[in-house]
This record gives sequence, structure tokens and C-alpha cells, in this order.
Amino acid sequence: MIKLVHRESHTTTKKYKGMKNTFKILLLGLLAVFFQFCEPDDIIDKNKPAPSVSFAFDTLYVDLNKIDNPPLVAFVKSYVGLTNVSLKIKTVNSTYIEYKTYDEFFNDKAFSLSEGITFNATHKSLVVIATDKAGKTTESELPLKITQLKSPPKITFSVDSIVYNELVGGEIPYTVYDVESDAGLTSVEMFFATADGQVPYDGEPAQLTGNPKTYNFSKHIEYTPAHKGFIVKATDVYGQVGIQTLPFKYIEVPAPVIVLQNDTVITDNEGNYNVVASVTAQGGIATVEIIKYLNTGAGVYTEVIDTKDLNAAVVNHQVNYNVNLSKATAAVVVKATNRIGKETSARITTVVGMRFAPAVKIGGHRYNLGLAGVPDVYPLLSLKDMKTYSMDYYTASKANTGNIDIKMYVNYSTTEPWPISIVGNGNGVTTHDNMFKDSKNIIMSDVPADQKIDNDTRFRVLTNFDFDNATSASINAIDPTTITELKARVTELNTVIAFKTAANSTSGGGRVGLMKEIGRIPVTPPPGYGAYVPQYTVSVYAIKFPKP
Repeated sequence: MIKLVHRESHTTTKKYKGMKNTFKILLLGLLAVFFQFCEPDDIIDKNKPAPSVSFAFDTLYVDLNKIDNPPLVAFVKSYVGLTNVSLKIKTVNSTYIEYKTYDEFFNDKAFSLSEGITFNATHKSLVVIATDKAGKTTESELPLKITQLKSPPKITFSVDSIVYNELVGGEIPYTVYDVESDAGLTSVEMFFATADGQVPYDGEPAQLTGNPKTYNFSKHIEYTPAHKGFIVKATDVYGQVGIQTLPFKYIEVPAPVIVLQNDTVITDNEGNYNVVASVTAQGGIATVEIIKYLNTGAGVYTEVIDTKDLNAAVVNHQVNYNVNLSKATAAVVVKATNRIGKETSARITTVVGMRFAPAVKIGGHRYNLGLAGVPDVYPLLSLKDMKTYSMDYYTASKANTGNIDIKMYVNYSTTEPWPISIVGNGNGVTTHDNMFKDSKNIIMSDVPADQKIDNDTRFRVLTNFDFDNATSASINAIDPTTITELKARVTELNTVIAFKTAANSTSGGGRVGLMKEIGRIPVTPPPGYGAYVPQYTVSVYAIKFPKP
């Protein structure tokens, strides 16, 4: 029995110890849960150090001329946690500008502050104040090094304007200017001001090295009447631009003015002609000359037949001079020079001993019967009458056929107007007779030989020939035996052609003359003929034809 009781007591003690261990475990768990749900801030160790503030730079360099200044970067740390961080701007007057306060933190024990600030010249430093949960405060100051605003480059000319008067003369004054820049120059550019805009000055450009703060310019510039001013554009290192314009006025003296009583003289015979003209020159007339242009066939030469030296004593002069005209006289020219050397010439064209038609309009074969809206234009030319005729005129009588010297054909593929002989094809040359029809569809070659006179006019295209100064004497000097072609291929405007009339021409046989195409008039063709536009072009010819 005793042995049994002893075993039961041992078992009871063992159970008690197990319950005690279990209680300890539960107590430790409760304490763990308690501490887990207690906020760390609820337990503040006031013995911890105050917050610390550090900056990314020892000094923040700010340039007010730039828009991309560096931001403020600060690092704030706290052992117990931050309540707020304040940012202030200290001015040069030691006053403070409240800029911003931060009171929300992702991590209140470590805060990175980054702030872009717009500065001005009164700012001296940035102040960051950090306060922690223990009520401790730290203030840290970051000095500012501010580059003040720089003015744009300043350009100063030595004078307010430049005026040049041709009557006064002399040299145009030097152009002088200075450029000053607080920041330093990167370029100096120069332009002329004109009525059409700016034109770059073609002188030596400014050579700048090391961003100088000054630039000086002094040069003699060749201004012209087209220039209205001189523009200088200076740029500094910040891209700021200064522009100034020096006004320029060119007082130009006009060339003399000559008014002729007549600009053309046409006479059958050689003899005297009275040249009458009035000359006016602002500032005075220096000289007036009378000059003859002569051409005998060997080339044009001049002869000064009178000179009046007026020494700029008068501004008006009347010319009244008797000039002898010959068949070699191409023109008489009045030439006036003013006191500063400007000249004016006025030409009197002289036509002595020849017929002159200044502008005869000739159509191609599309004008056989004429064309509505284009009066008096036909393809057949009479040198006797200096006018054109229709195909109906040509087929009306034999006498009429003899009055026609030239027919005009416009080549479809090349659009060239070709003067062509009236005779039919020959020597491999096509004269296009089949293109010339009257209102009864009778073509030129179908007219019976005994009812027509085919004028065998011949041509020669001249190169580098001075038509304007051609005279009766120079035209008669052309060798007729060199004029042999049945057609003249006019490849371009202003082509000069020598022609020789047929033996039976009503204008006289074997005579030599000149014709020059001086213009082409485009004409809209009738409906349905749009593909033939070039063939409706009207040619304009000037004709010189010495009299026998």
C-alpha cells in the first residue's frame, strides 16, 4: 500500500510543473502581442541626438540669367522621428521668407528634400529647420552665390546718322561703333538695311575669342543709294541680343534730263538737219556734246561734232545745232554730263535714203484669209507697200502676185517663223506652197504659171549684225551674191535677215534690205484648233530697205 501512495505523489508534482511552464509561455506571448501593437513613437527616448541636416553642396551657385539653376538638395535624419521640416529663404536684409513646410514623411527618420526655387537678387541663403518628436530642433543654412542679371549687349555708334550728299562730294565718313557686354560676347554680326530687308555686310566679320566684354569697330564702308542703314547685332554668352541701327541717307543727284524735239528723222536725201533739245541738270551742267554715229559697212564709229563746256554754271541749256546727215549716218546723239560726272544720252535715229518700217505684223499660213480679232495680219508681205496681204489678194490677179515678195510659214514642230521665197520647191528646199490657200481652196502652186509672177526672193541669216545702226550705206555694202537661200530659218527672237528682191519685184529687182524679228504676239486659235497654238503666233518685224 505504501508503495502505491508514493507513486501517486510523484505524478501530481510532475503535473504542477507542466502547468507552470505553460503559464510562462502564455505570459511571454501576451507581452509580445502587447509590444507588437504599441507604436514605436509612443516610446520616445529623449536622450537621443537632435535631427541632423546636410546639403548636397557647400554653396548653391545661382545664375539669374539662366532658367535651369540647380535645385536645393538636403538630407534630414532623426533618431526619434520628424514632426516637420521648414524651408526658409534668408534675404540680404536678414529677413526670412517662409517658403515651405513638410509634415508628411514616408520615413520620418530619414527625409530627402529636393526643391526647385525661383531666386532673385535679394536672396542670401537657404535655411532648413528640422523638428523631431522629442521637440528638438536643428537649423542649417546653405549660402547662395548669386550671379546677378546681366544686361543685353549695348551697342553705341559714334554718330546718330550718316548723310552723304553727292553734290557736296567727298568720302563717306567712317562707320564707328563700340559694343559692351557684362556677360561676354559670343558674336557680332553686321547687315545693311535696304527697302527689301536685311543684306549681310560683306566685309570682314568680327573675330571673337574668349568671350570679350568689349568690341570696337571703325571702318570705311562703301554705302550705296540702296542702303538705308547699318545694322549691328551682338549676342552674349546667355543668348541675349542687342541690336542697333545707324541710319544712312544717300542724297542722290539725278542724271541730266534731255528732252528731244524729235527722236527719229526720216529723209530721202542727204543734207542738214537741225537738232533741237532741252537739257536740265540738278546742280549744274558740265558739258553737252553732239555725237554722230556712222556706219559705212565696215563697222560703227562715232564723231563728236560739237561740245559745249558749261562749267556747271547753268542748270538749263537749250540745244539748237545744225547737223549734216549722210547715207552713212545711223544716229545723232545728244550727251549731257552734270557737275558730278553723271551722264545721260538721248538718241535721234536717222533714216537717210531708205524706207523704214519699225513694226510690221506678219502671220503664218494660219492667217491665209485673216483671223477675226487680229486685224490686218496676213502671211504675204509686199516690200513695196510694207504691208501684208491675204491669199485671196494673191489669187485675184497676176499683178497682185507680182506685188508679193515673201510668204511667212510657222513650223509646227519647232514653232519657228520662217520667211520664205514665193517660188516653188527647188534644190531640195520645201517652200510649203501647199499650206497657202485662198477662200476657194486654191493653193499657191496651183495658180497657172501664165497667171502669176513668182518672185524669187532670197535670204541670208546674219550673225552679230548691228541692225539698229545699219544705214543705207552699210546695207548697200552687203554683197548680194551671198544672199542665196529660199527660206530663212529664224531660230530665235531678234534674228537679223538680209533679203534680196527678185528681178520682177514691184519694189525693184536685185535690191538688198534687212528685216529683224523684234517681237512675237501669242494669239488664241479658233475653237477646235488648240493643238496648233504656236502656228497662230504673230511675228513683228522691223524692216530697213535702202532706196535705189
